Formats: sequence, structure tokens, C-alpha cells
Amino acid sequence: MIRMAHTGDHRMAPFKAAFPAIVLGALAIAVSVSCETPPKDCRAIHRGHFEDRIDPQHPTFITRTDSDQTEEMPSMGLKSRYRISWKNDCTYQLFDKRVLQGTPFRAWNPADTLTVVIEARDAKGFSYTANANWINYPIKGYQLIR
Repeated sequence: MIRMAHTGDHRMAPFKAAFPAIVLGALAIAVSVSCETPPKDCRAIHRGHFEDRIDPQHPTFITRTDSDQTEEMPSMGLKSRYRISWKNDCTYQLFDKRVLQGTPFRAWNPADTLTVVIEARDAKGFSYTANANWINYPIKGYQLIR
């Protein structure tokens, strides 16, 4: 008869068997908490004051209400207002642009529309992808909450 050597307390066997799953579960939670996740509720950023630095030399200061979005680019002396329409909690469209001050670098066509999808939120702001009906590529950016 062959006897096995005693390798430890038999009461620890269930814990030892479950240890890899516990470690992997904790690791998965840590990774998911540290990564940006798609927002579940974007209503907190439907209104307020924001700063967009898509062009760091020319930051844009944004004021958003239920019906309008005003954008000011002080470095260019430009101020514009758009009408806004929320398509769902995290997607909105800007249209009917009105230049209030300065000369824009591109003439606005009355049919132009910019669709913005909020991709992720954090404590400082949100990242977005915008698609314009006058260009063939998405615009990625981040707006700080002011």
C-alpha cells in the first residue's frame, strides 16, 4: 500500500481550489473599474458649461441648455450658437448654426448637422465621437466640465 504525504490542512482544500477563480475575479473587477466605460446616464451633461480642447491652441468654451449650445473661441474672436436636439440620452445633434461674433473658418450650410455621441464619462468630463454631414471621417474629442 502506497501512502500519500500529508500536504496541509484538509479544511483549506476548498479555498485552494477556488483561489485561481477568486484572483481572476478580483483582477477583472480592478480592470473594469480603472477603464472608461460607456455612460449609462448622460443627463447630467445635457446642460452646463464645458471646455473642448480638440485644438489646444484654440480652446472652445461651451454653454449648453435644453435647446441651444453656444460656443466661444476667444483666441479667434468667434462666438456661435447652435440649436440642439437630443436623439437619446447620450446622443445629440447640433444644427441651425448662427454666428454671433467673428468670422468662421468655414461657411455654414443651412442643412449642416453635427451628430455627437458621448462615448465615456469620468469625473472631469466626457469623451465623444462627432460625425458631420460635410466630412467623411469622425471627430474624436473630450469636453471638460467647468
